[in-house]
Amino acid sequence: MEERLRSAGLEFTIVEALDATELTELPKGTLTPKGLYAIWVSHARAMGALVQDGGDYGLILEDDAVLDHTMNWNIVNQDVRGFMCQNKFDFLQLGHIAAAYKDGALRTFARNFRGERFPQWQTKLNSRSVRILEGTTRAGMNAYVISRELAETLPSYNEPVWMGPNGFLERFASAALHLGAMRLGTVIPSLVEQESRQSVGAPIDSDNLP
Repeated sequence: MEERLRSAGLEFTIVEALDATELTELPKGTLTPKGLYAIWVSHARAMGALVQDGGDYGLILEDDAVLDHTMNWNIVNQDVRGFMCQNKFDFLQLGHIAAAYKDGALRTFARNFRGERFPQWQTKLNSRSVRILEGTTRAGMNAYVISRELAETLPSYNEPVWMGPNGFLERFASAALHLGAMRLGTVIPSLVEQESRQSVGAPIDSDNLP
């Protein structure tokens, strides 16, 4: 991962993740399996590091994230922060499991029939046109930019831990849209993939945990 970040020209800080195999028991009130609990705590640690760093926004990447090598990631960072600041977004998911969201005509029809429509934004990141769906996230929290203000408060909404990052952030984004309190969204298409997640149901724990 460090080599990928250096190749992308990014400055970074490594935050130690929580290893689920080291847990003998879960804190009282936890409603997730050990694996999902450890994943969430690892994300919360990264958010805490951002708060301590003092920057306005931070890019959080999981340790198997694979950045789109055709893009200049320093420019992507600048463009994302510019968009978020101008439009008052607190969270933008840059990477998800793209294999789980291959739209065909039937799937698109079914989604629209169910009324799953979200406010859409258009912008450019490193000169690439992308869509941003507000009020929703997609499975696979391998890459996102979060404001320092949200990073400071977000972990408290999942304490004790009742969901892993995917489910929690999807529900939080939906609630934020409904309440008009803040803006969270996801970038389409995914700009960051994950190693070993090129298909649905990849044999790694965070794909298969309930």
